[in-house]
Amino acid sequence: MSLPERLMQREYAHVQHLRIAGCNNLTFIFKSQLPSSLKKLEVEYCGKLQYLFDDDTRASINNTGLSSLEHLHVSNCLSLTRMSSRMEQLSVLKHLVISECPNLVTLSSSGQLPETLQNLHVSGCPNLKSIAESFQSNMSLENIKIWECEELKLLPGN
Repeated sequence: MSLPERLMQREYAHVQHLRIAGCNNLTFIFKSQLPSSLKKLEVEYCGKLQYLFDDDTRASINNTGLSSLEHLHVSNCLSLTRMSSRMEQLSVLKHLVISECPNLVTLSSSGQLPETLQNLHVSGCPNLKSIAESFQSNMSLENIKIWECEELKLLPGN
């Protein structure tokens, strides 16, 4: 089950902050379902959510909410295994906070994070094995906080 298509309708075109909480039957979120004006997305207590931003062939990055997204906060999504197959496509993402997602294994299947990322906070993800393959030299990362991620063995190197 995904988000209702009506989020992309005209009356939601100017939404900048969206909080999705307690949607227990939500299993994924397509990029194309988010308003293009969206700057902050919070996803909490969605027990069946398996992944965010599935590669939806209906939309490209330039006409989705991902092109404006600066803040992403995900917490207490017990079935979440991965964030996105291409996290680096979140081209203006500055703040990424993930907490209490015990089945999360990787942040990005591609192994890359957005160059614009400034703050990365991950906690309570005991099965997290991979953050990224490397941090690009031109990355804006200023603050990294990682705790209670017992399976994480290495931080990316340049």
